[in-house]
Amino acid sequence: MTDIVQTLKRRLLTMQTDGTSAERQARFIADAVACNKRFAGRIKKMANSVVPGLELPASMTSAKKKVCQEVCPDKLKKQLDELRGTMDFWNMAVSITAARRRQLLTADEMKRTNQIIYSSLLSGDVCNLLGLSVSELNKLDAIGQLPHRYTKRIEIGGRQVFARCWLLHEVATFKDARVNISK
Repeated sequence: MTDIVQTLKRRLLTMQTDGTSAERQARFIADAVACNKRFAGRIKKMANSVVPGLELPASMTSAKKKVCQEVCPDKLKKQLDELRGTMDFWNMAVSITAARRRQLLTADEMKRTNQIIYSSLLSGDVCNLLGLSVSELNKLDAIGQLPHRYTKRIEIGGRQVFARCWLLHEVATFKDARVNISK
């Protein structure tokens, strides 16, 4: 199944030629490693050969993830406290794990965060709402004009896959801005 590694290599090379940021390339490889644990070593080796010095996000390595779960609650709580009352607070709240949300958020904040999560849109919904193709949506996500806020695991055809999720209000805001620009 080295085909997957070759496919990822082609995509990574395309991302480089398109001028995609190193951070986005690292997230792409990290997502690929997370979804293809069996080939994680080969994928990382390929990524390092294509982009020397590419650093994967710390959250993707299990040892660092365990350390972060033990050390970071205070830092995360401080960040959330600083952001309370802003939209960035809700963006951060939906992106942390449910267990961590239960520890750090009040009951009202949990309720609101769950409402936001349940109203989030998958890529197909966003494409239908905005009248875009999936490739156009991927470009908007890659360049940061309409980034996804978090990923979740869903079952498709009997397989667990990671799906990107967008927040409804951000998609609506983007749609309104797009309509105003075209007028």
